Amino acid sequence: MPFFAVILGAVAIILLGDLDLADKMASVIAAATGVVALVLQMKGAARGHEEPPVTRRFWSPVLVLCAVVALGGLVTRSAPEPGTAGAVVTLPGTAIDHPAEGSFVATCSESRGNAENVADEAIWLISRNPDGTPYFAREISVPGPWRAQIQLGAETPVDAGARFRVELYAVPDGTALPADPSQPVTLPARARKLDGVTVRKDPDRIRCDESPAQ
Repeated sequence: MPFFAVILGAVAIILLGDLDLADKMASVIAAATGVVALVLQMKGAARGHEEPPVTRRFWSPVLVLCAVVALGGLVTRSAPEPGTAGAVVTLPGTAIDHPAEGSFVATCSESRGNAENVADEAIWLISRNPDGTPYFAREISVPGPWRAQIQLGAETPVDAGARFRVELYAVPDGTALPADPSQPVTLPARARKLDGVTVRKDPDRIRCDESPAQ
């Protein structure tokens, strides 16, 4: 039985190489390993004698493996993933044409696209930081082609190369934009995401005054 517990833990560690699979199985395997260890310990106590030295040598690795698996599952589940907030509501004729998905973008740049009129709604362009917080909302003109400035975080190399989201939202008409664009944006409950792309902050174009519009 101790061998079974060790094997379970080892399999879990291997599975952590696949984060999606580990997220689903880490907690189950960790729990199973812990239960096996607990049952064996209770059996040894019930028999009223000390466990053989060979058996005792298994407890430490089993418990360590269990802790590592549980921690790995927790980290996997809690890691922020930019771009997972909300489902996209398709609106024909409304999309972001630039920047392109996966492209490197200057801290301050230009986004372009097309938009259709949305009854009783305005359309906002926002940038979403790696931690998921939306900033720098801009209201774009509709209908027809549009151009609007975007900013990816602050003018600092701290998050250079990090992934940001550029997203379009339809919000209730009359929703007030933040007075300070560098403050987080509170999207209204009825906001609908119309389009979005994931881009990366270009390490070579950090300063806004050195970042020509694209």
